Amino acid sequence: MTEYWKSVPKKYCEICKCFYYDNKPSIQKHEQGARHKANVALKLRHVARQGRLRLKEAVETKKIISSMEKEALTSYNKDVKHGYVPKLSSQANVQGFTKKSENIFFYLKHYIIIAV
Repeated sequence: MTEYWKSVPKKYCEICKCFYYDNKPSIQKHEQGARHKANVALKLRHVARQGRLRLKEAVETKKIISSMEKEALTSYNKDVKHGYVPKLSSQANVQGFTKKSENIFFYLKHYIIIAV
């Protein structure tokens, strides 16, 4: 009795976007090839660039938020001065509003958790 024909299993490389045989010599040949190494280097550069862009965006967001908080505080103080808004019992509540925003790691930690 003859056996039925069975195709050789293949693997797909996400980095190179190509198929290769799923055996040890083919895997080694592919991973040690110049094309795969170049694509891995490109991928690493891309990931590093994305990280730098996220960090830059987080810093810019922090600056914008801190400037908004400062403007809100000055506007609130102006309103209190003119009697439009009743004064808070403790001015520390309003000034404490900006203390956390001065710590960039507070925003980065939250940004990274949200991004992941």
